Amino acid sequence: MTALIRDVGRESRDALLPLMEGLQAVELSMEPNRVPPDEIAPHLDHLLDMVEKRGGVVLLAEDAGAPVGFLIGVCTEEDGLYTLAENRALGAVTDLFVAPEARRQGLASRLLAEAETRFKALGRARMDIGALAANGPARALYLRWAGAEGAVLYGKSLRDP
Repeated sequence: MTALIRDVGRESRDALLPLMEGLQAVELSMEPNRVPPDEIAPHLDHLLDMVEKRGGVVLLAEDAGAPVGFLIGVCTEEDGLYTLAENRALGAVTDLFVAPEARRQGLASRLLAEAETRFKALGRARMDIGALAANGPARALYLRWAGAEGAVLYGKSLRDP
């Protein structure tokens, strides 16, 4: 497979939505606090709004015209004064997904590389991406891509069982 990766925007929402639903299904299988995949459209709209307002990147990967992967990333700033000022401009990847039939062919790595190029062009000092703790394949990919973990986030539910 030789997928074509291209920059897209809101005009590609209908192509992005099934991929976002696929990502949501994967995450819901690992994390019960996720909304069902058929309720994720408002979140996709929110992300597209953020990219329009703050800058960022929306990449769509297609094979023979069929959507097989996507990446959304938003320009943001480090919140706080604990990092050097020149390192506070970030590119935050919010979502990355490759359809099952297109996996294990390097497409996620290609999407990350494309996003990295675009965030550099936007003057970002660093690109961040996170993964659910239970998502071992994503964590392994991101570690290979980044070379080291930058931070680990821990969360504890405060709701009574």
